This record gives sequence, C-alpha cells and structure tokens, in this order.
Amino acid sequence: MFGRTLMTLGLAMLLAAPAHAGFGLVLPDSPIVDDPEKTSLNLVICAIDPATGAGIPIERPQVFTALRYSGDNMDRSEHLSVLDEVVAYGARAWTTNISLPHPGVYQLVMQTKAGWVPEQDKFVQYVTKVQIPAYGSAEGWDKPANISFEISPLSRPFGLCSGMAFSGQALFDGTPIPGALIDVARLDPAIKPNVAQPEDPNAPPQDDKAQPKAKKQDKQPTPQPISAFGATQQVKADGQGVFTFVCPLPGWWAFSTSMAGDPLQDPEGKQKPLEIKTIFWVYMNDCPKTAPSKK
Repeated sequence: MFGRTLMTLGLAMLLAAPAHAGFGLVLPDSPIVDDPEKTSLNLVICAIDPATGAGIPIERPQVFTALRYSGDNMDRSEHLSVLDEVVAYGARAWTTNISLPHPGVYQLVMQTKAGWVPEQDKFVQYVTKVQIPAYGSAEGWDKPANISFEISPLSRPFGLCSGMAFSGQALFDGTPIPGALIDVARLDPAIKPNVAQPEDPNAPPQDDKAQPKAKKQDKQPTPQPISAFGATQQVKADGQGVFTFVCPLPGWWAFSTSMAGDPLQDPEGKQKPLEIKTIFWVYMNDCPKTAPSKK
C-alpha cells in the first residue's frame, strides 16, 4: 500500500504538548500553472517559522513525491534524486525542478527525517503537502494522497481569494481524527526565500583583502501577525476530523496537526519524544475588489 511504503511512523496519539513552531514547506514558483509554455515547476523544499520568517535547517528529505490523478488512475513520480542543496530563508534547504507533462492537479508530498530540536528536548518530523493545478484542469484535488497521516482538502485548495474559507479533514490511515487540534499559520508574501548556494566546507581559505566578501542575506521584514494571542491561530476539528477556517489575508496558509511517534534516542543516547507534524498549504490570492455599480 502506498501510504505504508511512503512512511512508517508508529503514530500513537494526538500530541498533548504545544506543537513545534516550525512548518515544513514545499514552495512553488507559482501557485497555479496556466501558461501552456511553462512545462515545469521550480520548487524550494524547506522548513520555516512563519511567525518570524526564519528558516529551520533540514537534511535531505526522506520522501519527495508528485501525484497526479486521471480518473481512477494515479500517476506517481519520485524526485529525491534530483534535489540540490541550497540556503533558503537563511537555513539549509533544497531545490528542484519537476516537469508537468499533462493537465491536472499535482499533489506534492514531502517527508523530512526526524530532526533533533534541543531547545524543546524532542525530535520533530514534517509531512508536507501542497497541490498545484496545471493547464486549466482541477481533476484530482479531492483525492487523498493515501499517506498514513494527512490533512485532506474538502474545499478546492487553489484559486481562492483572501477572505474565503478553507475546509479540510485530519486523517490517520484514512480514518478521521476526532477533535484534532489544527494550527493555522501564514507565510507573509513579503518574506522571500532568498535562495543562495551553500558555502563549500572544503574550499580553501581566502584572503579577505584579496577577495570580496560574500553578499549577506537580505534582511527580512517583520511578518504581519495573524493572532493577538500567540503566533498561530488554532481550530478544533469536529468528531469527523473536519475543520473550517477563513483566511483574511493573501499569501500561503498552513494547516497542520501533530501526533506523537515512537521515541528516539537523542545525541546523548536518551529516549526523547517524537512529534510528527502533517501540514497542508493553501494559497490565498489578493483578488481585485469590484467597485459597486452606479445606477
């Protein structure tokens, strides 16, 4: 089964402690591909704290898959082998370019390795999804990715305008998660990834007087807050794992929920908790307002 081969997480229960502030992110160069001459998609694969705009370093992901449905058939392509290491949002990240050979909705699924977060005394793993429609086709947006732990959209997750609502369902093994706590965050469009090449650790030292200094990362603006209490909004799903949230501002919005996985050994050999965070990203367009007609 695809979900089981994609990941074996050993999920046990809803996370009781506060969720990690970071969000896994698959950032496309366009939320919708409608230009027939654009045959591929550039992607930045990373993790970020949307409240600050600061990147979170990640190792090469364990999984990076593209899914496209045509009727009841699913095309799947793997893209781990074509990831290039970069710096994005000031932290270790990855980029790639994937082809879009056919019309349809491309579901991009990324799973990171479990990373040690010493300031929270736990491990964190991201399972991230985003959907990109290509060439005017919306077919397949309502199909789950069939991974063990996911948020599946109940409203079409693209072509939305700020002020519209998004509905989704939290699932584990295809079964609704009743009462799931959904964290909601926004990636401010003013925050840019500023993709750059990583420094080469094997490069010989340079004479500072003879060589120009590397350009520093551009200073990021302060993200616009979306909450007067904490850095995120929070919604509780109903008994069927269903939730709805109105996104008042344009940009990328993240919907996530967390579960506890099997404990892992920290660098000192002690057993520490594992938080597994599944994330679904939705883009809200800044749609032009139509002036009222004058009679």
